[in-house]
Order: sequence, then C-alpha cells, then structure tokens
Amino acid sequence: MMHLFRKKRPASAPGASSQSEIRTVPLGYTPEFMLPDTLEASVSSVIGTRQEQQDSLCLRPVDAGVAAVVCDGMGGLQNGQLASRAAADMFLETVAHAPAESLPDVFAQSLETINEAVCKAAPGGGSTLVGAVVSGTQLFFCSVGDSRLYIFRGGEMICATRAHNYGFLLEERLRLGQISPEEYQQELPRAEALVSYFGAPVLQFADISRTPIALQQDDIILLCSDGLYRSIPEPRLQRIVCGYTGSFGTLAKYLTDTAERLCAQRDNTSLILLRVCTCQTEADAAK
Repeated sequence: MMHLFRKKRPASAPGASSQSEIRTVPLGYTPEFMLPDTLEASVSSVIGTRQEQQDSLCLRPVDAGVAAVVCDGMGGLQNGQLASRAAADMFLETVAHAPAESLPDVFAQSLETINEAVCKAAPGGGSTLVGAVVSGTQLFFCSVGDSRLYIFRGGEMICATRAHNYGFLLEERLRLGQISPEEYQQELPRAEALVSYFGAPVLQFADISRTPIALQQDDIILLCSDGLYRSIPEPRLQRIVCGYTGSFGTLAKYLTDTAERLCAQRDNTSLILLRVCTCQTEADAAK
C-alpha cells in the first residue's frame, strides 16, 4: 500500500460493524445522508458570486465501498455545468461494479470514456475531476485538472494530487533545462491555465493512485474544487480541519462559510469530507 505519512499511530480496536443505509447525495445537492459506521461525511457546495453553479459532487455506495467525486465545470468555457455533471456521472458509472483491486486500472481505462462523455454532453465545455473510492481501510483516487484531494492525519496535511496547469509544465521544463529561469518568470502569469481537463481534444495528464493509500483511525479525506483552496490558504485550511471541535457533519459548511468571508470575488466552492471512524488493522481483519 502507499503510505504518504511517515508517522503511524496504532489503530484503535475495531468497533462492531453496521449495515447502515447509504443514500446517494444527488449531484449538485447536499442533503443529509447516512454512511456505514466506518465513515463520517460532511458535504457543502456554494455558488459564490458566480451567476451559476458549475460544480457537481456526489457521494455514493459502490460494490467496492463508497465513492466520492467533485467536478468543477470550467467557467471560461461553454456548458460548464453540463460538463461537470457528465464527468461525475461517468466516473460513478465506471467505478460502480469494479472490484477494489482493479480500481487503478479502471481509473486509467475510464479516462477516455469520461472525456468522450463530456465532449458529447457539453460541446465546447470542460471540467476537472477528483474522484475517490474508500474500500475498507484503503483509499483509491484519480484526478484530472486542478481539483484536489487532501489527507489529514495527526495534525499533518498532504495534498495527494497535482494541478495539471501551465505552471506544472513550466516547472517540468525548468527542471529539465528546457527553459531558463528568466523564461520561467516571464511565463508565470499564465501558470493557472489548465492544460489537462475533461472536454479537451487530448487529455494530457491524470493522477492515479497505482497502489491504495492505507487509511488509519481518524484520517480525514478532503475532495474539493479550487474555490476552496484559492480562498483559504493551505496553512489556515490545515489548522481549521485539524483543530475543528464542532460536529464533523458541520465542518464542510464551516469551510465554505470561511471561504466566503475571506474572498470578495468568490468562485463556486464544493467539497466532500470523509473521516475514518473505525479502522481495522490487517491482523484484526484476518481474525
């Protein structure tokens, strides 16, 4: 398994399992819902100061566990709302019946299928995507564009995804000696422009977890559109999530409220938070 954190804490004794109902969070909405006893969730989505909501998000049971997806329709292109919905729908369709061990391959094989679905549903539109499946104590994820997946553990925060933008290309070219530091600085104003997204003629980049991340008790997983991290600086985001003392179910709304307070020109902001409640070790699971 992939381990992003160096420190590890012993997992708590497993709690009694439960077959609680899991109800879908419809795309674009955030009603109350129930999850298995192994997970808690918090969801929020706000329009900001934009004219329409172009984000789509969903939390849904799948054969391997629980799937979560956040997609951000690109406001600079036509049909952003349709594009994000098509991307989210197709992601959920492709992972619905996939066994956990095949998810990395399913992610890789689904990229072109999702891209075709977005191109068909929203000609001229585009969307980012960050999707994840939690299967027991394993986390699988993929992303295209600049929506992000963060993991919080023991006060630490790690961003598991990269932004597929022009800045990403510039850094690679600088590292390889293909451009000079002066050329790099000259091009930086264009750094935020996406170079890989669903709806593009060619999908250039995607992040896929080729091995699952091993989850531990009290880990928090955050999937979000860029409206969140562009409004709340990462150090502050880390402090809020790791230090929040209210009910976990209210944390997502607290974050979107904070984003709205901090930023006058607010983008659509959508996020899904998942917290691991009861976490079995491999030895416990084998008993």
